[in-house]
Amino acid sequence: MLEPTAFPLTPTTALLSHFRHAYGVWLRMTGELRQPARAIISGVRRAGMTLDVYALNYLPRIPFWRYDLIVLEAAPSAQLAGLIKAVKRARFLSGAPIIVLAPTVEQDMVVAALRAGADAVSPIETSKSVLLAHWDALLRRREASQNAPLRGM
Repeated sequence: MLEPTAFPLTPTTALLSHFRHAYGVWLRMTGELRQPARAIISGVRRAGMTLDVYALNYLPRIPFWRYDLIVLEAAPSAQLAGLIKAVKRARFLSGAPIIVLAPTVEQDMVVAALRAGADAVSPIETSKSVLLAHWDALLRRREASQNAPLRGM
């Protein structure tokens, strides 16, 4: 179980209004959740998002239709082909923003992930408040686009 003190509630996390009613899924390529993934997950949950965590081998059984945000945690030794396959599968099944978090972010991986359908690629060591603010912005844009009137009508 994640301890609630891993990510204290701050004014920054309190302002993440789009997290309150959002559902997210965290897909991990590794066998065990490690820091900083545990801290990020705890922070997202404390900010109000319901966040499910699955191992990537459950990909065919994950109900992507229910999620507002998809986070894919790449393993340190992840093969680029496996990461791209997971991003493409998630994009095929969902219109939700897809964020790839990786231990190291290299140009080839970023380009390939974005071309496969990811909306953002960030190092997992990025400041937690920056990650949460970025994800909140993606959720705001998604909500705005879903509520926008149809053009040309």
